[in-house]
Amino acid sequence: MSPPLFADDNSSYRRAARRAEREERRREERRREILATLRRLKEEAGDAALVAERERARRHADLLERYPPQW
Repeated sequence: MSPPLFADDNSSYRRAARRAEREERRREERRREILATLRRLKEEAGDAALVAERERARRHADLLERYPPQW
């Protein structure tokens, strides 16, 4: 974005520049979150016990959803 040509363009230019900075910060934060999640998942993928525990929990939740307790 280029600087304003006229003085009255200044406020809209600043608003647009701030908005662009905000969006860039949001994109960068989201990128960091995604990379952290991928890194964590990659580390956890090597842990067979953790994978097995999650699979058991998933199957148990599926079973409870299919056959809810009759209390």
